[in-house]
Amino acid sequence: MKRYLVICLIGTSFFSCKKSATPAPELTTFHVTAVSVNNETSVNNAFSKVNLNPVVKILLSAPLDPATANNNISLQANGSPVPVNIVYANDDSTVLLQPASSLTGLTKYSVILSASLASKQKINLSPGFSFSFTTQID
Repeated sequence: MKRYLVICLIGTSFFSCKKSATPAPELTTFHVTAVSVNNETSVNNAFSKVNLNPVVKILLSAPLDPATANNNISLQANGSPVPVNIVYANDDSTVLLQPASSLTGLTKYSVILSASLASKQKINLSPGFSFSFTTQID
């Protein structure tokens, strides 16, 4: 009787632990969901009095394909590229951008994400996205 009870318990637990085969929803768009500079947000994505070594945080709707990032995420001053360090977080759904060296004071900078930036599911950023910030007096 004990053997029968043990077999029933094992069989019941084996079949009751079956995982659901529900597929993950398919991603149809890839876009920016939020941005911050030094952990501060802005209603119109325009920031001022930013320190000379800011950390720009960009939240995306899905994990990005890092292979597409270097050519499609940039920091610019007056149309000229500014060298940056890029770090990914949250399973590549967050981009942290920081200038490689201190920025110039009282200068307007633009962060640009081109529409060629792609998610891991090979969906391009739609639409492309940009915002600006102005540095403080040094």
